[in-house]
Amino acid sequence: MQVGFFVLANDPEGIGFLTYSWNFGDGTVSALPPELYIFHNYMMPGNYICSLTITTVDGRSQTFRQGVVVKAPGS
Repeated sequence: MQVGFFVLANDPEGIGFLTYSWNFGDGTVSALPPELYIFHNYMMPGNYICSLTITTVDGRSQTFRQGVVVKAPGS
């Protein structure tokens, strides 16, 4: 099942973002920076916690987490 994540990051000090570290909770990780949406395919039904850690150029970071429930087709 394909799931889309909407990302709207705000950098009020204008320093800039250095890295985006995704962990989709199913063993898949990515360092792709999103435009507004990033998509991930979950292969098995289950409950997952997706986390995104954004790090700024000056080393500050923040982690965001979102629960994802993937159901079997037809359920």
